[in-house]
Amino acid sequence: MKKRILIGIFILLIPVLISCYVYFGIISPQFIKKPYIEKPDIIGLDENSDNLVIEDSMVNYIANEIGSYNLHEDPTSGEIPEMEFIVNDFEEVFTVRIIDNIPRTEKGSAANPDLRIIASQPVILDILDSEDIQGRIVKHIEEGDVEIEVLANEATLGMKGYKAVYDSINKNTDLITGKVTMELNPMGFVSLIKLCFLICLFLIIELAFLYETH
Repeated sequence: MKKRILIGIFILLIPVLISCYVYFGIISPQFIKKPYIEKPDIIGLDENSDNLVIEDSMVNYIANEIGSYNLHEDPTSGEIPEMEFIVNDFEEVFTVRIIDNIPRTEKGSAANPDLRIIASQPVILDILDSEDIQGRIVKHIEEGDVEIEVLANEATLGMKGYKAVYDSINKNTDLITGKVTMELNPMGFVSLIKLCFLICLFLIIELAFLYETH
């Protein structure tokens, strides 16, 4: 009897370990080192200029600061994370692709973006001028100056690690980010993983109890 219980515990340990790996290694990576990207110099730039002054290096810096380095390929499809940044007062589009946990930005539309971030040139410069990039972005989201369109489905967001971006944006801020940024958090997908983990853990505890009483 005890041998069967031990086999049952061992079998249940497998989905528990898989759940831990999926959550901490894929859905919400915890051990990725943030790459150093130098903050662009915006001194002397006129936010009300009739010309576009936003450059790809500025968008790249913001993408890094919101935690995009935590993103990775979808292990089920091989698709890389892709975001679009639109400077709406100039209708200029930048694409950010995360390759080997490093954001790489260039002008042009994304082929298959997971999300789209829309803001004006003055707002982007204001974000860059802040010492708290994440907090300033949240502030502008709440004020309606920054719009985030979530384009990918919940499973894709989860498998590419977007929960880490959601956590990064909301870290160290008391502001409530509302429905738009909540969509970055693939809660249904995450809840399924957690439910699997808890059920297996509960069964392991029950089997361990049976083992002790036999």
